[in-house]
Amino acid sequence: MVSNLLIIGGTGMLGHPVARKFQKEGCAVRVLTRNLDRAREVLGDGFDLRQGDVEDPASLDRALAGCDGVHINLQGGNSDRQLEAIEYRGTLNILGAAEKAGVQRLSTISYAVDLENHPHVPYASVKHRTETAVAKSPIPHTIFRGSQFMESLPLYFRDHTPCLIGKQPHHYHWVAADDYAHMVFNAYQLKETVGRQFDIFGPEAMTMEEALLRYCAAMHGKQEITRIPIWAMKLMGYLMFDRRIRFVAELMEFFSRAGEHGNPIEANRLLGAPTTTLEQWCEQRKAERRGDLPEEA
Repeated sequence: MVSNLLIIGGTGMLGHPVARKFQKEGCAVRVLTRNLDRAREVLGDGFDLRQGDVEDPASLDRALAGCDGVHINLQGGNSDRQLEAIEYRGTLNILGAAEKAGVQRLSTISYAVDLENHPHVPYASVKHRTETAVAKSPIPHTIFRGSQFMESLPLYFRDHTPCLIGKQPHHYHWVAADDYAHMVFNAYQLKETVGRQFDIFGPEAMTMEEALLRYCAAMHGKQEITRIPIWAMKLMGYLMFDRRIRFVAELMEFFSRAGEHGNPIEANRLLGAPTTTLEQWCEQRKAERRGDLPEEA
């Protein structure tokens, strides 16, 4: 186990649970963040917060000093340019700084979709090139390729209305971020996880529509969603000169074509299979709102 782990992207919906899991298990957790106030609000006490940016190699050098591990949880924003700058070039900066700092273990999150065979889709291209860069790194590393995460379901809401963009026919094994965090922690305890890639699948397969309907029923007591064609979303983005809307439309178009890809057998065998169902996850969220249990439970 690493004794001092730097998490890059530790305030995000997938980085936050990893930070809390390692802290709970006795690891000193350092978090690189661009916004110290927001990081304190999200994480609370017990974390060593360092201000910096993956596009600033000097800040990475400072943040990595004294760390023996680094977990990368980057979200490249909402444009092709940001994806390239943050996820790909940012990861290259991290790899260079980590090698210079003598880091002993490194891990990163990617997606369990067919990235390699969609080179003309910027999202897929950046993700695939980033995975390849990590795989070629001399630092002992592990890559986690997650299916769809339950934590993303609230993001399907637009003006308090659940929206599904495109037909989205593929089934995904939806994963709870806490289950994923347990798997990341377990990977750091095992030598046989070094140099490997693990597909992280949850216990139930659902389409995006099925998952969103079940989420709405559990959290809001109704099963009603608005369906938006991809062409309409693209047109809205062009008419409003909003590159973010167009980016979302293009991302959902990619997901409508490229479904879940991978095999979770080795991940489940070595790291412990995810067990949280969508209904259980919703009950945990409702309990948190009522204050019945701590957020990290």
